[in-house]
Amino acid sequence: MSKINLRIPTWALALFALSPVSLMVSGFHGNTDPVMVLLLVCAVWMCLRNRPVLAGLFFALSCQIKIVPLLFLPAFVFFWLSQHRSRGFLMSGAITTCLLWSEPLLHFPTLFAKNVLAYGSYWGIWGITYLFRLTGLQDFSRLSFFDFEPVQNIIATVLKVIIIGAALWIAWQHRHARGRAFVESLAYTWLVFFVFAPGGSPQYLVWLAPFILILSPTFYTCLLVSSSVFLFAFYNITSGGLPWSVALSMDESKQHWAAWSLLPWLVIVAGSIALWRKNADGKLDLRLSKFVKLRAESA
Repeated sequence: MSKINLRIPTWALALFALSPVSLMVSGFHGNTDPVMVLLLVCAVWMCLRNRPVLAGLFFALSCQIKIVPLLFLPAFVFFWLSQHRSRGFLMSGAITTCLLWSEPLLHFPTLFAKNVLAYGSYWGIWGITYLFRLTGLQDFSRLSFFDFEPVQNIIATVLKVIIIGAALWIAWQHRHARGRAFVESLAYTWLVFFVFAPGGSPQYLVWLAPFILILSPTFYTCLLVSSSVFLFAFYNITSGGLPWSVALSMDESKQHWAAWSLLPWLVIVAGSIALWRKNADGKLDLRLSKFVKLRAESA
């Protein structure tokens, strides 16, 4: 088995270990999202170690915490299909999922489909939908998990289609990626998700952290700082100031915390553009070097 090159600078690992984002989300909020991230990372590690059955098991377990790992199902499936070893991944994942989803699927499938599979998170507090809300137009002002205005439904649907389409395209383009390149392809999918997500919650910012850390320690550091500022503002406002109360208030009078969400979102957008330009320049340099080499050989 070839050595897996996931070398990360010591200073970046220290930042990851001491992350204020993790401390606030896990330590204060007591949220379960980091458990989902752990299981998803375990599934990725099993892919890197060529263990399809364990990869399917951990992937299915991550989907029991949150539904969002399903976004990466195409990447995992194409990864194993390219090696003609998808049966173990699909069987272990399907069996685990059917067993653990049997209760809702058998007793309240409609509610499960609506509230879990079709969940769109909280409109108007993250990214593009927050910018729509800033217009002050009545059609964009409703803050809700469900029962959106017709225009809100259209926008949310378009954004979801963009995310799903991009996830499929990235998965297919990187189906032969191995090692670090495979992890980086998952990081690109996370970036698309966070740029175009129609809704969000503060604890979501733990989802992409380990993937961005591997993709670019510098990008991770910028995201960590901006996310920490946003989360501190969120918990401080919703808890009524220091010392923080365990009870978080989400009433209308405290919704001004949403403005702070633009900080990590803008960092994600800027970082994504910088990575895209870097990759584009790298491909251009590669083409130019090949062209020069061909001209030299022909001469």
